[in-house]
Amino acid sequence: MTYNAFITRIKNVRKHPDPKVERLQIGECFGQQIVVGLDTKDNELVAYFPTDGKLSMEFMETNNLIGKKDSVTGNRTGGYFDERGKVRTQKFRGEKSDGYVCALSYLAYTGIDITALQEGTPFTELNGHKICEKYITQQTQEARTKVAKPREKTKYPCFHEHPDTEQLAYNIGELKSGSVLVLTEKVHGCFLADTRVKLWEKPRAIKISKIKVGDIVVGMKNENIIPSTVLKVFQGSKSLVWNEIKIKRSGYIGELLSVIRCTPNHEFWINDIKEYVKARELSDGQQISILKKSLILTQEQKEILLGIYLGDGYLLSNHIEFWHKISHEAYTDYIIQTLGNIIYKSNRTKKSGYGTLMRGASTLHIADIEKFFNEILSDKEDGNKLTPNIEKYFTIRTLAYLYMDDGSLTHSNLQEDRAAIAVCDYNDHDATIIKNCIERLGFKCVLHNSSGYNRIRLNKDSADMMFNAINKYIPEVMRYKLPIQYRMSTVLKEQFNSDVGYVFIDSIVVSNNTIVSKRGFKEFDLQTTTGNYTVGNSLVHNTSQRTGHTIELKQTKFGHFINGIFKREIIHPVKDYGYICGTRRVVLRDLDHPTGYYGENEMFRKKAHEMFAGKLHKGETVYYEVVGWANKDVLIMPVVDNKKLNDKEFVKKYGPKTVFHYGCPVDTFDVIVYRMSMTNEDGHEVDYDWNTVKHRCNQMAIKHVPEITKFVYDGNKDNLFALCEQMAVGNSLLTPVHLREGVVIRVDGSQWYALKHKSFAFKVLEGIIKETNVADMEEAQDV
Repeated sequence: MTYNAFITRIKNVRKHPDPKVERLQIGECFGQQIVVGLDTKDNELVAYFPTDGKLSMEFMETNNLIGKKDSVTGNRTGGYFDERGKVRTQKFRGEKSDGYVCALSYLAYTGIDITALQEGTPFTELNGHKICEKYITQQTQEARTKVAKPREKTKYPCFHEHPDTEQLAYNIGELKSGSVLVLTEKVHGCFLADTRVKLWEKPRAIKISKIKVGDIVVGMKNENIIPSTVLKVFQGSKSLVWNEIKIKRSGYIGELLSVIRCTPNHEFWINDIKEYVKARELSDGQQISILKKSLILTQEQKEILLGIYLGDGYLLSNHIEFWHKISHEAYTDYIIQTLGNIIYKSNRTKKSGYGTLMRGASTLHIADIEKFFNEILSDKEDGNKLTPNIEKYFTIRTLAYLYMDDGSLTHSNLQEDRAAIAVCDYNDHDATIIKNCIERLGFKCVLHNSSGYNRIRLNKDSADMMFNAINKYIPEVMRYKLPIQYRMSTVLKEQFNSDVGYVFIDSIVVSNNTIVSKRGFKEFDLQTTTGNYTVGNSLVHNTSQRTGHTIELKQTKFGHFINGIFKREIIHPVKDYGYICGTRRVVLRDLDHPTGYYGENEMFRKKAHEMFAGKLHKGETVYYEVVGWANKDVLIMPVVDNKKLNDKEFVKKYGPKTVFHYGCPVDTFDVIVYRMSMTNEDGHEVDYDWNTVKHRCNQMAIKHVPEITKFVYDGNKDNLFALCEQMAVGNSLLTPVHLREGVVIRVDGSQWYALKHKSFAFKVLEGIIKETNVADMEEAQDV
């Protein structure tokens, strides 16, 4: 990972807030607060050294920056640095200081003309003099000798290394106005032991604490409700803070009120926006999606119901009714026979407005009917009923039923047969949509308005084509609407029956209250094959390395032999797809016999890699973080002593130590995806956009980094930095027992570009970790 110092201006220089501190001031560089001396002027051009840098010995000695160490006491006095020259994030007299600033005169010894230095210039050396570099601990250097070495890059030409994620503060100018930005952070959530989970084939939901591995629950994949197998059952520690969410469903008989209790960060599926929303973000009155057992319409049933609705039928919430005169009762019977198990015949008659006696039929009250018509009808108050979505379901079969209801044969001895369809009940917008649907089927037609009534007319050629296409769907009783030459055709005898399944229907959040328990309640969560499951009829989401399904160039033994004889490549290697694993930079050679920094504990890498087995498409590479425990005694990211912060309030809030378990129980780990890409056989890599990443993770039942917000960047750098600064601080959303690391902001597009912003407190802890004989594995792999 690259490191640079910068020529920049220090801004907002002001007095130290403590009146007792007379020799220090506070300023800002790249939005970071920094403590400086009294000789620093506001808006002065300075040299700024970010945290995690190492100043050269020459630079420090020339400018008298190294403090003197007492040979007796060992205490250091004077100067800002010891011999290591490490630039830190720390507090000076109670104020945050992120990095180091000096006057440009400190660089004059290199012979550079300091008056020629330009604002924004990055540097590590000047005039051949080393000024600074990345600070690498001795332990990290040693770890670099232990990690697996890369194989020949030509052997995996389509398995690309992951580029560095640079700091937001120094690269914010690279973001273009109008870009779609996605801000992400790690998060996880759990449920109470008595929360009831819906099983696929059982009539009653059971307590989550009773769920076992292998149980089949109700889940979702590709927005389809399907059976989902429980892979893991998590039983966590006790949590003090819970959300109690009351949800009201307007039932078809009365109302149903359900209550769900979960941790604030658990996510609920909102079908309307196709996204998960955290429990703590659900507001009173917000629409939420819940699952209802229902007959699931077949495609053919949808086509027929659409034709009936466009014709003589009418929609009542979740069912369709239609009435035809008694003389056409055989037509009603024909529709009932065709629609199968979703419809029944009325046992009563009624009179039309013209006095005609009529017999009707109605579909059952089916949630999937409501869902279907919500998709194709307009909910806007503009007088329009239809949306262009009906084109997806408008087929020849649909046209046949519409024609039987509202069509007419225009027959004359003076001209060939033509056809017309009355669309009198539709305004110009809706009538045009119906006309477009008919033309999409290949039949030319015109929309004609006479005395305020809309009609669709087909000329002789288009009418003849239509009659030829629809005649097989027209029963005997309605064949008078066909020309004579088509009335003897065979009628299809169809019947379509729906299966029982689940659909989403909308409900309302009545209340969402935070509950604080003095003793706490134990957390439960599930991992399933779909990455989600159903509680209280609501779908919820259960809670670095890289894996690619990529091309490997394999040489045969014979090829090796021949090439060895001729000492050049006579026989080319064969291309074959396989699953390859690696860290950011390194291809891992033998996952069964790890030789990396964690030694025998490195086996978690193989297990993480195997979580993607059989799930990636050819050419896909997934980039992810592995978090939690290497084994019951070893954390992947080490424990840090909070007392070394010298911050009593921090220790009081987070305890004497920070254990970076990220919500994983002891001896377990998890993977969290932050990037996916597709690489073709020529090695050209295209990144998936964020919605596709989330969609693929949902398909694979793998977690992705949770989304905090997504927006179009307006080019205001100050506002963007302030947003990231605000979102980077506070408790981790994963677990309240340790602080939040920070945030990552990515540009949503076909090429990967992301910037990170760490919280001040995390940077301090990170600095402490590096001084406790622990290697930074991200830097160890950065070779």
